[in-house]
Amino acid sequence: MKRNRVHLILRLLFRYLKYVAASALRGPSSSFALGVIFPDGLTDSNTLMENLHALDSRPEIVFIQVGSNDGISGDPLHDRISHSRKWRGVLVEPVPYLYEKLRNTYANRNGLVFENTAVSSRNGDSTFYHLPAEIRDRFPHLPEWSEQLGSFSRKHIERQLGLEVTPFIQRTSVSSTTLSD
Repeated sequence: MKRNRVHLILRLLFRYLKYVAASALRGPSSSFALGVIFPDGLTDSNTLMENLHALDSRPEIVFIQVGSNDGISGDPLHDRISHSRKWRGVLVEPVPYLYEKLRNTYANRNGLVFENTAVSSRNGDSTFYHLPAEIRDRFPHLPEWSEQLGSFSRKHIERQLGLEVTPFIQRTSVSSTTLSD
């Protein structure tokens, strides 16, 4: 039941994001290709790579990546975005220091729109929790993705990484938008 609800939400999300991307990038809708790429836990990395390879055959790809982080670390789209001008899209990242890294990663790349916002159930400012960039300097045993973990729930970060990181969790006010706007 929960998995079906997730898939329904993702289908609605991508229907809306297709509209947003076409509007934001002013590209012709006939050239729009959208691949649903599920995050870890909903599919395996082989399926992810198959989805990306299928998109490679398209003459133009318009994408939206929510939670873009720095645009490099653990990012399956980085090489494609960096080396192919046919990839145009919207990159969404709420954490300020990661957003700045993301903009620097693609500073010389046209066809990209950057949004320093979070996708939420309500519009306006929201509290967003994340760890500082140097968290792995203090805790080298943490996974590589730990500095990219962010959530509207402080407890989510604690559950993922353990209570030892609790004193280092940062609270940031971020601009939030819903999918219906």
